[in-house]
Amino acid sequence: MTLRNGSVLVLGGSDARDYFGRYATAELWRPGTPRFKRSGAMAVRRFKLGDAVSLLADGRVLVGGGDPLLEVYDPKRGAFRPAGRTGHELAFATTTRLKDGRVLLAGGYDQDLRINRTASIIAPP
Repeated sequence: MTLRNGSVLVLGGSDARDYFGRYATAELWRPGTPRFKRSGAMAVRRFKLGDAVSLLADGRVLVGGGDPLLEVYDPKRGAFRPAGRTGHELAFATTTRLKDGRVLLAGGYDQDLRINRTASIIAPP
């Protein structure tokens, strides 16, 4: 996810254990530099985020996939805070920021490949 200042926020991932080797890491990379810089860690381990991360109008980032817990990243503080729960794990879900500032969260699947057929409208805190 590209932040307003041009830095790229890189979230989560996994090792060879797939669902059982997820990471809660967050790193920042500034284009043109050779290194990543650690940022505050997420509260939960996530991967297969795909398009489930949205830049909010105020510059924060909503992380809506990879776990039922939603989180918001504040680049000014370099920290995450909880932002609600979905009730679904949502690997490869999508988030779309709407004109009114809320976010549409849809799709995804769980570790048993059960497809989530619901959508939620989220008002980030």
